[in-house]
Amino acid sequence: FPLVRAGNFDAGAKHVPELMEMTLTGIDANDPQKTWATLRFLTVLLSGLPLIPIPPTMPVPEGIDPERHQVAREVTDAFADWALRFVDQTFTFIANQNTPLSAASEGGAEGDGGKTDSETRTSEYFFHCTLEVFFYQLGDELYAAVLNKVARFCLTNLLEKTQQAHLGVMLGALTAVKPQLVVDKIIPSLLRILLNTPQDQALPRQKTPTPTKSSASAPPK
Repeated sequence: FPLVRAGNFDAGAKHVPELMEMTLTGIDANDPQKTWATLRFLTVLLSGLPLIPIPPTMPVPEGIDPERHQVAREVTDAFADWALRFVDQTFTFIANQNTPLSAASEGGAEGDGGKTDSETRTSEYFFHCTLEVFFYQLGDELYAAVLNKVARFCLTNLLEKTQQAHLGVMLGALTAVKPQLVVDKIIPSLLRILLNTPQDQALPRQKTPTPTKSSASAPPK
């Protein structure tokens, strides 16, 4: 992995977890500009950083100090925890949405006196791109764990229309990586919910208030 290769850094790869940790607070529904900047950064970072641990059985590469190799291995061990917390932060971001992706970005641009259109036309693209790169870089076990979290979030939360749009972006990115796994995980649960809903039961009718004698004889206002 280029970003955790021990030979690239005199101090080893300890900077990577700290750098990744600081990015989590950058995903903030109350600050669109900071969020899009964070997503752009994460897209670049994750493009060269598979979130896969280096196995303990992997031999130390030739010419690499064993201690520095151990540090790099410990760094990759922390990827799973960060990945799950990144997903949780994304859930929080989705749940706190009150305006559409494009509208939020456009509003920020107008309030600043009109900036370039890079954050108004491509905000949704960056959101999807970051998530897709993130899902692509997950190992099989970590992808399954993330899929479980996303499925549980989908099936246990009632979201508003704007929040649903953001969740749709997340599901689209997740499905693009391993569509069959996503379908097998989510569709059966959705079908169970639909089949268990008593569709043949009539909804309770609201009683129409019967006008009283005095109200019936009263002249119209």
